[in-house]
Amino acid sequence: KNDPKTQELARAYEELQRRNDDYRRELIVARRVQETFIPGEHDFPKRSELDFAGFYQAMADIGGDLYDVIRIGRNAYGFLIADVSGHGVPAALITALVKVAFRSQLVWGASPDITCKNVNKELYEIIGEGERYVTAFLAIVNLETGLLEFTNAGHHPGLLIRAGKLIELNSNGRFLGIFPEPDYSKNSHNLEAGDILVFYTDGIIEAKSYLDEEYGHERFHEALIKNSDANPHELIDAVMSDLDSFTMGAPAHDDRAMLVIRFNGLDRSITGTSLP
Repeated sequence: KNDPKTQELARAYEELQRRNDDYRRELIVARRVQETFIPGEHDFPKRSELDFAGFYQAMADIGGDLYDVIRIGRNAYGFLIADVSGHGVPAALITALVKVAFRSQLVWGASPDITCKNVNKELYEIIGEGERYVTAFLAIVNLETGLLEFTNAGHHPGLLIRAGKLIELNSNGRFLGIFPEPDYSKNSHNLEAGDILVFYTDGIIEAKSYLDEEYGHERFHEALIKNSDANPHELIDAVMSDLDSFTMGAPAHDDRAMLVIRFNGLDRSITGTSLP
């Protein structure tokens, strides 16, 4: 018991345990902070034109995925989904930068392509030429006109479900934060009452079963269309149930995030009421 080497090992073990406990406590605090900036059910806007639901599941204590709903002026909203490369604390820190950068750029009259260009410039100054990058999809809906404009920055296309049919929302654009001056384009759709918008990260479609088979786009799309009459909460629940049945409890290898919005139609009383 009094052997110096044994005592030294015991002290080293205690120090290791203490540092590990400190690290766990810091991770718990970091997770709580991250939970505050990913919108929950009570954080979504209350608008008669829109119904929302979101899903977020970090692979570890904290994650590198992000979704957000951002009010723009009186009658416009931005819908954002983003995925930072890598995992853990560094990725989680960058998600905070991404959220702040998009929120600072989205003002009345903002265009998704110019917004992505400006956010890229901000991120490039901080993380440029490093190992990290961000994929993102940004959509902006004007509730006075029903026009949805969107830009894809190297992410999976957004999805529009209309009358049981699935339409991909896509445009040309590269990752954020890794190229100094990439080009971004935008496209648009006029929304119709009953349309459902779905934005997601690759942790969903790349989820694997114990047989190493991917869930994939096809199964994901089938689950969405099959449950497209449901409200956004029920739709997410149905898709996640289908995903869980497929993976049969196999461990996740990536963070998973999903944002679903149902468009209920325009409120004619607000047309033309916006202030710049």
